[in-house]
Amino acid sequence: TGKAVAFPDMPVIIRITCTVSSRFAHTVMSSKALNKENSSQEIFFEVELPKMAFITNFSMEIDGQVYVGEVKEKESAKEQYEKAVSSGKTAGLVKASERKMEKFSVSVNIAAQSSVSFILIYEELLQRTVIFWQDVCPCVFTM
Repeated sequence: TGKAVAFPDMPVIIRITCTVSSRFAHTVMSSKALNKENSSQEIFFEVELPKMAFITNFSMEIDGQVYVGEVKEKESAKEQYEKAVSSGKTAGLVKASERKMEKFSVSVNIAAQSSVSFILIYEELLQRTVIFWQDVCPCVFTM
């Protein structure tokens, strides 16, 4: 299941597709946010992934250019993101935290009059419970 909070001033489109084959789930979450304002706007994207799921791709498309996520040291990544935000550029910062579910958070600053698209792909071996499989993918956008 997925859930999103819509913004009156920032249209957000979300699409989630999940293919299950032989107890293996392949989930693609794509979204697009459009900033119609004359100043940059920051949004937050959160997804709770099952503990056993693994991310195979996270990318963002900004002004026709695709940026594939890369792992950086926490402070260096935060500093690079804050520098881009302070100059009004579109930028993204991804964080993960552990509990029973893996919380995957993205902060995105969208430049004035522009849009950004996200693609998150994760995979998981599903646990069989009697005669069904369970796959959970809640998501929340906030601004």
